[in-house]
Amino acid sequence: MPDQVHLLLVGTSHRHAPIAVREQLAAQAHGQRLIEAVIAEDAVIEAVGLSTCNRCELYMVGSDPEAMREAALRRLADYAHRSESALEPLLYVREGGDAAEHLFEVAGGLDSLVPGEAQILAQIRESYQHALEMGSTGTVSNRLFHEALEAGKRVRNETAIGRSNASVASVAAELVRERLGALRGARVLIVGRVRWPSWSPRTWPRGAASRSWSPTAAASAEPHWQSGSTAPASCSTGWPRRWRRPTSWSARPCRMDT
Repeated sequence: MPDQVHLLLVGTSHRHAPIAVREQLAAQAHGQRLIEAVIAEDAVIEAVGLSTCNRCELYMVGSDPEAMREAALRRLADYAHRSESALEPLLYVREGGDAAEHLFEVAGGLDSLVPGEAQILAQIRESYQHALEMGSTGTVSNRLFHEALEAGKRVRNETAIGRSNASVASVAAELVRERLGALRGARVLIVGRVRWPSWSPRTWPRGAASRSWSPTAAASAEPHWQSGSTAPASCSTGWPRRWRRPTSWSARPCRMDT
């Protein structure tokens, strides 16, 4: 390792990039492909990628900050299917202590779309674990992520922000309750085409549908949910016409037994 190294963060989030760009970058599960590409650059000695639906960040360690920035921009632009000049205004760059402080804020849920949301700490831990398994971490990044994860746990355990257990799904559910009143006995159809979040069926305990059977089957494995390759007996067939699924969908909108 060189005598002097620098910590550099290059990334984007819901605060800086439209959803179309974030979707392209979030497709790189846990930043794995980004890590593989960036760590191959001569300027990068260590790298950890954090990729979620609302952010994509590369934490890099090396001797030349400008070379690392250029490498990250080049790889991110490639994955976002945009030119470097088009993507660069949507990115933020942090160096040294500013990069470390940003990661601590993210781990504490302070930089989330829903402040205090509970998912980000696990996502950071999982992304770091992937980087460890790939061998792309080192002295600086190991210490940084260990301390950030510890700080995130302390924030959740020792401050009021950890009491809410907030998430985008829980906020959406609360908004519906405010608008429509009590939801007991209501039918809710959740439509999605991304990896099914395990917490959604609990937040919306009524039903789910997907373009493929697997995500809904996974949700159906939760307690009290019916499962199977065909519509279970408890499935609702009385959906309003405007809500009925296209015939190409293989999953059935089902109700949870209460």
